[in-house]
Amino acid sequence: MNQVCGRFCARSWRGGGYEVSEAADGNGALRQIRSGHVDLLITDLVMPEKEGIETIQLLRNEAPGIGIIAISGAFGGQFLGVAEALGPPRRWRSR
Repeated sequence: MNQVCGRFCARSWRGGGYEVSEAADGNGALRQIRSGHVDLLITDLVMPEKEGIETIQLLRNEAPGIGIIAISGAFGGQFLGVAEALGPPRRWRSR
């Protein structure tokens, strides 16, 4: 997720009364999840350091109760099918 989109999403969730933590990549997200209480991860599938797919795989093993929203605009969204196979129950695509 690019920075502009990430900031917009974080601001929107905060405006709805949610506590939001941000991370630049999968490693940062995993550090935050391991050190505190997280209910939902919203992740891009194409990121530096640790890709979203790898992050989802690790979370499914370490913290199976965390909800995950996987997003991607890269490569026409072709990685969304892989993310779906890892466990998220629904997939939405923009048209």
